[in-house]
Amino acid sequence: MGFCSRQCPERGHTMRVDERGIDTFTKTCGQQFSSYGVASNPRCSCQWAMANPQGDFQRQIHELISKLQTSNAVRPNLLIFILPNAAVKSYCTLKKICDTTFGIASQCMVLEKCFNLKGQLQYLGNIALKVNVKLGRSNTVIEDPFLIKQPAKIMGYDASHSSPSQGRMNPPPPTFTAISASYDRRCAKYSSVTSCQDAGQEVIQDFGAIAEELLKRFQEQAKRDPAAIIYFRDGLSETEFDKVVP
Repeated sequence: MGFCSRQCPERGHTMRVDERGIDTFTKTCGQQFSSYGVASNPRCSCQWAMANPQGDFQRQIHELISKLQTSNAVRPNLLIFILPNAAVKSYCTLKKICDTTFGIASQCMVLEKCFNLKGQLQYLGNIALKVNVKLGRSNTVIEDPFLIKQPAKIMGYDASHSSPSQGRMNPPPPTFTAISASYDRRCAKYSSVTSCQDAGQEVIQDFGAIAEELLKRFQEQAKRDPAAIIYFRDGLSETEFDKVVP
């Protein structure tokens, strides 16, 4: 668990948190996570460290990981960061470092919400559901006879186009596309693939390659091919179905 600051602005004054408060919160956080089924390894201790939000994030995270690995003899699979505020820059930097440099799941929280006793447990409960998914588990499953009888794969696609004013640029910004698809037998876990293509194109240009990648992920997890594929699209009329379904 990583802390970026002991204080944050709150309604014109400063919220200060001492080490005892951090220890208490760490215990409460662990208990609330456990009540939602997100239990930590009892042989591994949950530790926290102070960090400088203006300092070198990558170096500080590396030191935290080394500390945890030394004390627990195992590499952590989750880092929690409590930020002094909902600053987008710090959030994006932490996410990028954890995802691309260290390959460790991360969860950011806001200091004020963590230490405000009013609503604290509800906030931690919501965070626990997010963490559960990030650790590869499922919060819900679909109890549908069709899906229970045979493993099916659910896919969904959408495209994000530039604004009309951007479309008049030369060249115009590309269209960004994404396909999300289930990769387990109960349609409870999903992964996605994104790409960019020619501006204004609604039909995904590299659908075959993306669909093949998502199918491989399903095969690795379910150990077989899906018996059926359910494909969701929006922004299309019935006359355009043949264009988007190979």
